[in-house]
Amino acid sequence: MSQPLDTSIGEIHMLRGMACMMILMVHVTATYYYIQGETHHWLTFFLNQISRFGTPIFAMISGFLLFFHTRNRGFHLLRYVSSRVRKVLIPFLLWTAFYLWIKKTVLNLDVFQGYKQVILQYIFLGRGYDHLWFMSVVLQFSLLFPVIYRLLQNKRWWGTVLCFSFSINLWIIHWGKSMELGELFTDKANLISWIYYFLLAGFLADHWGKIRKWSQQYKYGLLLLAFLVWVEALWELYFLGTTPSGRIANLFGIPILVLALVGWFPTLQKRTCLYKICRPVEQSAMGIYLIHPLLLSFNHWLPSFFWEPKWILLTWLFYLVVSMLVVRGIRFLPFHTCLIPVPRKPATLSTRPSCSTTLKNPG
Repeated sequence: MSQPLDTSIGEIHMLRGMACMMILMVHVTATYYYIQGETHHWLTFFLNQISRFGTPIFAMISGFLLFFHTRNRGFHLLRYVSSRVRKVLIPFLLWTAFYLWIKKTVLNLDVFQGYKQVILQYIFLGRGYDHLWFMSVVLQFSLLFPVIYRLLQNKRWWGTVLCFSFSINLWIIHWGKSMELGELFTDKANLISWIYYFLLAGFLADHWGKIRKWSQQYKYGLLLLAFLVWVEALWELYFLGTTPSGRIANLFGIPILVLALVGWFPTLQKRTCLYKICRPVEQSAMGIYLIHPLLLSFNHWLPSFFWEPKWILLTWLFYLVVSMLVVRGIRFLPFHTCLIPVPRKPATLSTRPSCSTTLKNPG
């Protein structure tokens, strides 16, 4: 690459920061829902539903970064396995153990009912805590990636792979859950439910220069399409009452939103403060994702007005800032990359790739 890695994919950094903030909004408003006796105010419900674009975007970011860095550095199996163990498997197992310990000691729950439960529920489905399922999905994709990457060395396979993965996700969303396929197959923690987004991101990474140029050339058309995606989401929210992450419209809408931001990124970077806001968030995105559910569990420590609808944005900002501060604190711990794969010195991001660029995740 002729440009430093950090500046060549600034669009992806911005998307990751935005997706992280959306996932946090989903969980903050969900906490409000349970505090208020499982009822929503119209504002918290709106913010909760409209922020659900964050999870599929997070999946795309994870796939993009793995494909992009592998394409630029080359694939070496032993180095790849070592990297995935350090950056994905070890943090996943440690955080699963930590949250199970919280469940056992604080909530007094029975967390061990046999080795089958440990393997199926906690490792494959990521149910050590509500948010760990996404790490399980990334781990599954990491296991499959060497085969996919080898197959896609032949560029002619891209069209077939994308059509096949799109068909799989379309089938699961529309028909899968109505059939007796079993929880293991249709659960959101199964990679098959997200494979389209990972592979679409791989195509984006493999053709990054051309797609970025095309997106900037047709940015006004993409802006119009992105507007229609949001209109459709609002329509679905108003008439159907929900806009879940796994819905058919997202299979079309998420790529449009991503391409629109890629096209408008130079303008947003120069003329708005959005990139400056997203950049520090994305540098701590993995940590924010892992930490914020623990912080939300202490919601009763906050003054009651924090959970009034008119202050919900303040509450969201509070948890965002506190999560970032906790992540910064973790960086000073020995072996901190075993907990959160983040760089010790953020200032070096432009000169070397960080561990955190390989796994991001959602809600």
